[in-house]
Amino acid sequence: MSRTILPYHFDIVKVAAISSTIALTIGGLVIYYHRLTKTKGLEKNVDDDNDDDDKHYSRLDLLPLETTWMLNSIPSVSTITFFKGTIVDKDKLKSKIEAIIIANPWLRGQLVRKKNCTFLRYLRSSDSNEVIPASIFTTVERADLHEKLSFLEIQRIARLYTVKKGAACINKDETLFKITLIVTGANSCALVVSLSHIIGDASTMQFLYRMLGDHQSAIALCPDRDFENDSKARKLPKGYDEIKKCVESIGYILGLLVPALFHRNKISLIHFKQEWIDNEKKKYCTNTNEGNSTTETTSFVSTSDIITSLVMKLFKCDIGFMAINYRNRIPSLTNQHAGNYVGLIAYQPEDFALPTLIRASLAKLYRVVSNDLRWEFLKTKAIVITNWASFYTELEFEGCKEALFLPVEAHFNVNKIFKSSPNQYSLLSSNYYTSLEDLKVHTDIFHH
Repeated sequence: MSRTILPYHFDIVKVAAISSTIALTIGGLVIYYHRLTKTKGLEKNVDDDNDDDDKHYSRLDLLPLETTWMLNSIPSVSTITFFKGTIVDKDKLKSKIEAIIIANPWLRGQLVRKKNCTFLRYLRSSDSNEVIPASIFTTVERADLHEKLSFLEIQRIARLYTVKKGAACINKDETLFKITLIVTGANSCALVVSLSHIIGDASTMQFLYRMLGDHQSAIALCPDRDFENDSKARKLPKGYDEIKKCVESIGYILGLLVPALFHRNKISLIHFKQEWIDNEKKKYCTNTNEGNSTTETTSFVSTSDIITSLVMKLFKCDIGFMAINYRNRIPSLTNQHAGNYVGLIAYQPEDFALPTLIRASLAKLYRVVSNDLRWEFLKTKAIVITNWASFYTELEFEGCKEALFLPVEAHFNVNKIFKSSPNQYSLLSSNYYTSLEDLKVHTDIFHH
């Protein structure tokens, strides 16, 4: 009897678990949509509260994206960089951070919520002697941290020095920008730089990161949100409406959540062989006719085009989303605009089959082969790819040589292409589908 009851009982447990997940998800969606409707039609996140009349403070209204789902779901933009040779000069670094804060006082601001409106409140100028609060810049010693550790071990330690998610900082004395110098040995150190995603994306973060180097100057970014151009930018991709419809559908969301009942999230860090990249570039840059007259091709492909196409194919996804930076796509929206000016392009297997198709899609911000976006209830496998490689800058400190650069956070289902050193392209992956062991079999492409 037990042989028939146990399997049946197990099925009941699975059904109950899935049912609970569906119920919770639908409930969460109701709350999510209720919150979104409060900002629908508004050009910016404002209210009639004029209590912030202190002449020393400024109020910075945030984009709708930054005050809704990003508050709870998106961790900080954080990096860790290892150095060899000597220890970064603490006093010189502190002076540079001070200059950055003076040029960008909004970095020492705090998230405030009043009357269901979330905004950034900050000292317009530093009238106190403490230009850098102790929470923004600290120095610690950790002999247990070094670049040879596994990524998960490095991440575990680095997370101790990153800023919290947006929702955890509202109406609290929590810093939104943080730099930690970690002394790891007599001639080695690491630098953790962390920025709340609510006040800036990877582009903003890397602009600030560059300023830390000995030969870089602190410059003022523009923190005031460009609500008009943000709205225009989100309509730039032809597929904006179809992507919105897809990612907000119950079937698509459950297709991402249900696997959590049966699989562990797999985080993998792996490095690409430069020889493979060079061969791929040679192949696609010299042969512009891919043998398919219906396929748009180009005489140039970037390394990121090649890696994006490869990863989407290796992960066997039904839909691949690629994050795009809207800066410089609208003339008045430049690299010096701080904030979250990002969007997505959606691809299907026929659209990411070749790197040349990825390159061609960037001209019109839309895939170049397939038409309607296809997805099935609970069955669609999707990933997001974001490119940090274009933001890479090797930090230069006197007597120091950069040994390794890594993102700290591995967002679920987001795959980061980045440079872990000046000549090394790498991938940080987080999903249920493909593990490090799955990738390592491709010895012609990767080295671990």
